[in-house]
Amino acid sequence: MEIDYRWRAEASDDELVSLTLSHGGTAEPGWWDRVRAHSLGWVTARLPGGALIGFVNVAWDGGDHAFLLDTKVRPDHQHRGIGTELARRRPPGARAAPGCTSTSSRTCAASTSTPAASAPPTRA
Repeated sequence: MEIDYRWRAEASDDELVSLTLSHGGTAEPGWWDRVRAHSLGWVTARLPGGALIGFVNVAWDGGDHAFLLDTKVRPDHQHRGIGTELARRRPPGARAAPGCTSTSSRTCAASTSTPAASAPPTRA
């Protein structure tokens, strides 16, 4: 199955609420709309038809610290390495964020309002 992983690709609040509810999580409509502006970035995983099946948020303090939050994979796609791949895709995307010049584990403190280039689809 080919999965399209993308750094800072569009993901709607409704999609993330649905993804969260799919695995029994507690979802609050409007959550992603509030959180997105405070994220360094995120990685999405989509099926060829566009369905969102995975997500990870890279939260940060606006300076030196970034960490993964809210890793989610639809139950019918779990145990296939999708969550691992979401996490793996995070470092190159974070370093490629606009204004980021860091190549170490230190996160840059740059604006990330413009999406960076995304990676090509892979098979999972």
